[in-house]
Amino acid sequence: MKLSVVLPSIRLERLPAWFASFQRSYSVEYQIIVISPRLRPEGCEFAWRWICDHGHPVRCPQIGLLFAEGEYVHRAVDDSLYVPGELDAAMAQLDGNPKTVISCKYTETNASVDRSHKDFQNMNDPKYYTIGYHLGASIWYVPPDYKLLNFGIISRQFMLDVGGWDCSFESVAIAELDIAVRLQRAGGSFVLSDNIVVECDWMPGHQGDHGP
Repeated sequence: MKLSVVLPSIRLERLPAWFASFQRSYSVEYQIIVISPRLRPEGCEFAWRWICDHGHPVRCPQIGLLFAEGEYVHRAVDDSLYVPGELDAAMAQLDGNPKTVISCKYTETNASVDRSHKDFQNMNDPKYYTIGYHLGASIWYVPPDYKLLNFGIISRQFMLDVGGWDCSFESVAIAELDIAVRLQRAGGSFVLSDNIVVECDWMPGHQGDHGP
């Protein structure tokens, strides 16, 4: 069962570390598609396909979806590292139903650098991955027990059936919320990963500017 990973990237200097962590986390057949406004750098041979595009970061994974060859797709980010063995473990939670979707637990900022921090306890709690837990994501016509899908493992065909990511949204956070709702309304059965799969280390522990 091949996994197609779509990776929008503007921070190409981070890709070697990202790929090394991916290899430690996932051991089965895969395809990596990088979508970037920059050309493939010399020595970067791991990407099966490199697509140059100057669109916003929601358009990029949608382009990647159209070139995906695997039975399942996963959107990645270049400011993250995978936890060893955990992407394998998340994939093992698939049950053969094409409408089963794995929502991967993840960490960011303080939670990625200190597992004793309250932010880690919060992001490891299954309640964190429900829409109703987040005031900014909640709205009356979406059931509060619907799950989030910031890092998902989804049947490629199921994604195509619902239209994939909606490129009218330029914010990844809003587009991921939208696709999570549409997949669940289309009968998707969301399963939360048992453990943290991805650690996002952008600006750990302090404030700053969104450079990219």
